[in-house]
Amino acid sequence: MIDYIKMYFGLTPEHKKARKNLRELSVLTNHELNDIGICRGDIHYLAYEPVRELKKKLAYEAGDHYMRGKPVATWKGKAHV
Repeated sequence: MIDYIKMYFGLTPEHKKARKNLRELSVLTNHELNDIGICRGDIHYLAYEPVRELKKKLAYEAGDHYMRGKPVATWKGKAHV
């Protein structure tokens, strides 16, 4: 339950990382952004990828996962019990 409260108020480490990424990418010029292969319109989407991954992890149901013979379900290679 606490994860959902932190998520709602944007207090998770993933939110902190997203805000940091957003700040760092926003100060780059369009030329610098083009050099790394992104456009200014993609900054918000790319910066908040960690938050989207967290949402997926919180919504993950172990019963929905095909465990492939493993004793526990995994999330990106880590046990999820």
